[in-house]
Amino acid sequence: MIIFLAFASIAVLTAFAFAIRRLARVPLCPICAGVAGTWAWLLLASWYGVSMDPVLPALLMGGSVVGIVYQLERRASRSPLLMKAVLVPLGFLAAYALLARLWPLGLAASVGIIAASAFFLLPSRGTPGGHGTRERLVKELEQCC
Repeated sequence: MIIFLAFASIAVLTAFAFAIRRLARVPLCPICAGVAGTWAWLLLASWYGVSMDPVLPALLMGGSVVGIVYQLERRASRSPLLMKAVLVPLGFLAAYALLARLWPLGLAASVGIIAASAFFLLPSRGTPGGHGTRERLVKELEQCC
């Protein structure tokens, strides 16, 4: 029965996120918001004693992890494949920690996610598009014209 409730929740939250995106012009993936909102309330319900199969929120959380990493892949300033190889397991570890209520493990996984994201998403020094390159190009354009 909970699976049908989860499907309904995903549909309702997706529609709500779609409306918000249209009205407020917020760059938001409606289905991602629907799935994330559903696993979030399922997780909270389980923490407050509602009996349910943990497979359902785990499945939805895994989908969110992969979806987020897929979106970040396009912004990677370093190896996208290596980024996925690091962030997906860290995301699964964080999801497991939330499900199992292992707060120190969740904190460690979150710190790892932040550090890895910074490494792969922030431009490295000396790479095209880095801060120094932009300043150099602006100076050259000022001197040119």
